[in-house]
Amino acid sequence: MGKKDKSKFKKRLHAEILKEIQKTDSNQPSQTPEIINEPVTPKMQDNLPSSAQLKTASEDPPVLQDSLGLVRSDLKKSAIIIGSIIILIVALFFIDNKTGLLLKFGTGLFRILHIGA
Repeated sequence: MGKKDKSKFKKRLHAEILKEIQKTDSNQPSQTPEIINEPVTPKMQDNLPSSAQLKTASEDPPVLQDSLGLVRSDLKKSAIIIGSIIILIVALFFIDNKTGLLLKFGTGLFRILHIGA
């Protein structure tokens, strides 16, 4: 039953994204560069458009900018979580070297859960 709901959600999301892309495409005239099928020679490289004339990321449709923002925020959250785990492991390593608490804790946990020989 859950799988059925997910497929409906994906279809609805896909349809909304397509509508937004079509709206942005209809509002802006197409500025696609013409494709030349001739090989590029060193003399022709001077005539090619510079990178400043090419389309930048800020001119992308709003749908792409929103998804990039979501991806960035997810990556930041993941980096914070991974960094916290690494800091916790390093702190536990040094605490265990000085006090031996983790060994005592592990032995007690093994007794409670009846794990081991």
